[in-house]
Amino acid sequence: METKTISNETLERVKTLPRLDYLAFQMLVTQGKVKCLIKFKLPRTIFFDETENCFLYLNPFHKHLQKCGHFITDEL
Repeated sequence: METKTISNETLERVKTLPRLDYLAFQMLVTQGKVKCLIKFKLPRTIFFDETENCFLYLNPFHKHLQKCGHFITDEL
């Protein structure tokens, strides 16, 4: 069976993106400022991509950054 590894590009991007605490992300979701796109089973480290104005997390299964939320004002 082939094992997946995190690419160097993803590792470099993770090092440069600002981090957000999981509880802070959940607080933004409960306040209605952020729309959560994924139901988390465990707390994760959330990253904020300023170029796309979205929240990302490192998917442990697929080993890449996946979009998990965005500001509700972006929908308009």
